[in-house]
Amino acid sequence: AAAAAAAPAGADADGWVEVAKKDVKKAPSKGQPPQGPSPPGFVFHCSSVTVQECLDRELFGLPRKFIDMMAHIKPALDGETLPTVLFLFNLQKNHLYGPFEAVSQCALDIDPDAWKVAMKRENQRGSPFAAQVRVRWTHGKRAPVNMPSRINIGPVNPTVTKTYLSKLEG
Repeated sequence: AAAAAAAPAGADADGWVEVAKKDVKKAPSKGQPPQGPSPPGFVFHCSSVTVQECLDRELFGLPRKFIDMMAHIKPALDGETLPTVLFLFNLQKNHLYGPFEAVSQCALDIDPDAWKVAMKRENQRGSPFAAQVRVRWTHGKRAPVNMPSRINIGPVNPTVTKTYLSKLEG
């Protein structure tokens, strides 16, 4: 099981911390590290079979039932607020990839053919991971880092996001 991080002071029951609007700085230009408080993050899973397709298509996905959970993801569309930091975790190798940011809203079957061949589901209607979001690397492509244990999918609070970013920056 993944190690649970202690919730920061002032966190709600889910570990989220309210940040005053005055404390949120304008999103950095591409290639620049984020300024100000760390935004929340979100972890997607992949396997050794699907990782390259995620990276090549610049598309992350989860099974359809997770579309509501993905509503936490804020894309980098307006340039005024910090987007959600996205990570990709390879379950077989315990490799963490990132950071990424969403460049689209989350939606069902953005690419209905994604992962069908890798998952041997060519005859299935729609993608096996239909809850999808388009992504891009935020600080250039980086090698994945080994994590000591499994990381769960879904939203992570700003403290955990900062920890993952630190590991990726090595």
